[in-house]
Amino acid sequence: MKNLHILYIPLMVGIASILGCASIQQAVPNVPPEVQNVQHKLKKMREEAGRKVVKWDPSALFFDDFNKYPLGVVAPFGPWKNINTDAHIEKGVQPDKSVGNILKAGDGILMLNYSFKYFTLEFNFKVEPLEKQLRVYFLLNGDATAGYYVDKDWGGSPVTLNKFAGSTQMQIAKSSGFEVGDDWNYGKIKVTPSSIEVYINGTKYIDMPNNDPSLQEGAIGLSRGGAYYDNIKITPVK
Repeated sequence: MKNLHILYIPLMVGIASILGCASIQQAVPNVPPEVQNVQHKLKKMREEAGRKVVKWDPSALFFDDFNKYPLGVVAPFGPWKNINTDAHIEKGVQPDKSVGNILKAGDGILMLNYSFKYFTLEFNFKVEPLEKQLRVYFLLNGDATAGYYVDKDWGGSPVTLNKFAGSTQMQIAKSSGFEVGDDWNYGKIKVTPSSIEVYINGTKYIDMPNNDPSLQEGAIGLSRGGAYYDNIKITPVK
């Protein structure tokens, strides 16, 4: 009987292990290829639906579609300041598929000469196939030496939220990586008394506390030589 008892213990442990593995396998079933295809199509549909064309509305504090500037004009123009940039106006196919003026960004900063505190910044952006670069500044001080910026590099890179002052900078938030494609995209940055949120094509990628008392109001800026921008709209946070 003693020997049978010794054999019984490992036998029961083995059965329990098998049952445990079976339950784990049942908890994570294999997804059939046809279901994967449907899920992929739904994801693409959501992405396309998120590619909003930004338009003026009466609630806007500021709106610029760049159509009022002469073709080829280099910054500064209108309310936009030149911070070491060669940003200029080009003719191109706009987000609504019509032909008109768009902004070709430069490596410096094209800074809007207005200051905002709590706001929603919406914009359309397009990146060149081999560049895929995006950089949007906000809450900039008067000479653009301190503030925040949102960065999205080429390929399946993440969106990052960064803070800088003088020659120092720090990444304070980072999303998972994803592609934006070569078509026009929709970006949104929302600054409230408590949070900073970043959306691309309708998906929220960053949500961080707005807790730096030294960066509570400032200008916005557009940058990166591989990016085009159109339809810049700023509305108050309700």
